[in-house]
Amino acid sequence: MNLSMFLSKDQEEAEKLLDAYDYNMRIAAGHILKGEFKKASIYHQNMAHELEQLNALKANKKTIDQAWLQLKQIDGEQQQKEFLDRLSK
Repeated sequence: MNLSMFLSKDQEEAEKLLDAYDYNMRIAAGHILKGEFKKASIYHQNMAHELEQLNALKANKKTIDQAWLQLKQIDGEQQQKEFLDRLSK
């Protein structure tokens, strides 16, 4: 999986969460095949929790990326204003 949807600092954690999700999915599938639905549901709850954590990490990157874009836009506008001020003198 492409981990670029997460901040660099969060990619290791995201990879661990994805591995845990995969593990829980395989164990849950085994319990389902045996008709052990209660046990399977516990692993599915774990999977849901891991997905929530992954979503939070992804949302964190989106927020940081949006803030970075806004800062770059403000910087560009400031540079343009300074350039136009110099031209008008």
